Amino acid sequence: MIRMLLPALGLALIVALILAMPGRSSSSVVSKTPLITLEEIRKVADLVMLRVPLQRIAEARLDGFTGGLTVLLVVHGEGLIATDLLGAEIKIDERARTVSVVLPPPRVLTCRLDHRQTAIVHLSRHGAWMLLPGPAGEGALIERAFRDAQNQLREAVSAPEKMAAARSQAEQVLRRVVEQRGLSLRLSWRAQ
Repeated sequence: MIRMLLPALGLALIVALILAMPGRSSSSVVSKTPLITLEEIRKVADLVMLRVPLQRIAEARLDGFTGGLTVLLVVHGEGLIATDLLGAEIKIDERARTVSVVLPPPRVLTCRLDHRQTAIVHLSRHGAWMLLPGPAGEGALIERAFRDAQNQLREAVSAPEKMAAARSQAEQVLRRVVEQRGLSLRLSWRAQ
């Protein structure tokens, strides 16, 4: 839960720094309105995180000398990719009205298999194993299939095109926040 709050807190820090930037007014009157509301932070933080829904077919086999088992799953899951905004380097040039931000690379925050929607669509024995009474290792094979499916989901969420989409999402959100304040943004990414 704390890991999911870190990006929101980092973004709140960036927005607060931008809003508190001196030179926005020649008046020294202190406003009684908050710089930003929690609701605004939540809206922006949700945009910085990229949800990646996944659906695929997974197969697991157990083969012996005289036969074996096969299980097919329809796998449903979701991954969440986030950029750690607390790790961002922020520099504000008041005269040029520019905010420079160096962000760490996005990372997979969570990846979970949806056990309610994931279903076994085929389970069969082949060869002489069809003649065996009682269980022939189906339980162990199903457990392995679910474990393998979880690993496949993590790999799919970590794919380069998903990370590129997460970078693009973070850039769009930060650019919008900064430009709405009448500032320009210089954004770069830290090497991995």
